[in-house]
Amino acid sequence: NRKNNKKQKKPKKYHQKKGGELFFDSLPRCVISPSAVIMRREILIEFGQFDESLVACEDYDLWLRITSSELVGFVEKTLVIKRGGHADQLSKCIASLDRYRIKSLENIMANVHLPPQKKRAARREAIRKIIIYKKGALKRRKYQEVKWSDTLLRRIHSS
Repeated sequence: NRKNNKKQKKPKKYHQKKGGELFFDSLPRCVISPSAVIMRREILIEFGQFDESLVACEDYDLWLRITSSELVGFVEKTLVIKRGGHADQLSKCIASLDRYRIKSLENIMANVHLPPQKKRAARREAIRKIIIYKKGALKRRKYQEVKWSDTLLRRIHSS
């Protein structure tokens, strides 16, 4: 459960935490909270740490790399209370977070050995996100962003 302005809120169904195979659930949005994770150091040695070249969505990128081949454990007991909605949250300060998720997906498809089913799912999600991003760029007349989207779509379709 979340506490926001001292009112407890029940998370939406897609925010419900769980364990197991999380790669597919992690494609649309980050489903693992870094503040609530305990992991072996060897995991970070094997999969790398946060990609600091990403301005945002470093956690999304890390969890996709890890869940590409690892199962996630989950403790049912509430041990962490998340507080959200603060003005300084990255999700409030940075526009177009999906641009960083798209970059992450592109990097993962190029650099992480994914089984065919996971590679197809990552590709589909990248295309879906790019199309949504492009529509927003067209609406806001950000033609450089439209061009970037088109270039990326061509690259993904040809791979």
